[in-house]
Amino acid sequence: MIGLGSAFSNAEYPYPATEAAQRAEALAADQGLTEFTISVDDGRPVDILRRRFELFSPQRTVQLPEDNILDGLDPEHPEVPAQTITFTAHAWVALLHNLRPGRHTIVASAVWGEPFAISHDITVVRR
Repeated sequence: MIGLGSAFSNAEYPYPATEAAQRAEALAADQGLTEFTISVDDGRPVDILRRRFELFSPQRTVQLPEDNILDGLDPEHPEVPAQTITFTAHAWVALLHNLRPGRHTIVASAVWGEPFAISHDITVVRR
């Protein structure tokens, strides 16, 4: 599975509490993503920015620890204390299947402000 997207919680400004409000914030955050393709073994890149690859998570509840992933994201509130939060995510995701046994290179290329690419080398083994 290869994906790219955003999540939004009630611990981040503007502190959306409902699933719908968090979904809207996550979707808005992803509007800067203008290109997203995936290629396998130097094959033809597949455009992932299409409805069939778009996903939203249901709202989830988690316990944030001290020194959590939200620390430093908001300059006006640089430290987010340990607490219970809710969040919802939005992403474009591709599931890769039917890869033959052996080594494969998967490249995810995107433009989110600036272009970037991430390469993954995997080895598929028989069951």
